[in-house]
Amino acid sequence: MPRGQTLPQEVWDTRHRALLGLLCLHVVLLPLFAATRGYGPLHAVEYGAVLAMLAGVAYGVRRRRRLAAVVVSLGLITSSALL
Repeated sequence: MPRGQTLPQEVWDTRHRALLGLLCLHVVLLPLFAATRGYGPLHAVEYGAVLAMLAGVAYGVRRRRRLAAVVVSLGLITSSALL
């Protein structure tokens, strides 16, 4: 059986930064997409606010690897659900 192990810190940091950047991109692009699909401005901003909150939490807890990974994953899943 293969043995699992955690990623080295520098590899994890790079991967987490990339995923957090993707989530931040969704913070901007998802409300724009919602606005083009006919949703009102407040509705579109609410989409971005939810994702921005999750991105902020993920950034704030970035030193706690497991929690940071869970929050970024939750943010990206939420973005998919909102889309």
